[in-house]
Amino acid sequence: MTDTKILKFDDQKPNIPKEITLSFIKDYKIWSDFASKLENRREAKGRAIISDSYDNIIKKYCTTDKKRQPIAYSSDSMHSLDVEAIESETEDNNKCFVKTKVTLKHPPFSTHGYEYVFIKKDSWYLEEVFYIDRDGTKAPSL
Repeated sequence: MTDTKILKFDDQKPNIPKEITLSFIKDYKIWSDFASKLENRREAKGRAIISDSYDNIIKKYCTTDKKRQPIAYSSDSMHSLDVEAIESETEDNNKCFVKTKVTLKHPPFSTHGYEYVFIKKDSWYLEEVFYIDRDGTKAPSL
């Protein structure tokens, strides 16, 4: 029987897309590390706890109608402030696009990026995160 609790995130998020991006990266890293540790312990309800915990990130940053992609995690988080940095921010009407670059510090030293897409309603909400490979191909990843 598991005694692990679903990971909760505070409801406070910044008001500016660049700052929301950094906050999301930080929270995602916390979740990814939590998910990896829980997966390694092979608890009976571990995958449900991991999924419910990820849903808490979606609830914090996205609108209530957001349909997320299937979750993916590994021992090295896909998002981390240690390797991911903001490159640009472009605002157009009620949309904002924040591009980041990820440079891995160990082999294979690959470089890829993400595009965080925000929509302005009563405040800024994360609409999607696109993985961008070295060739510029985008794939939804949120």
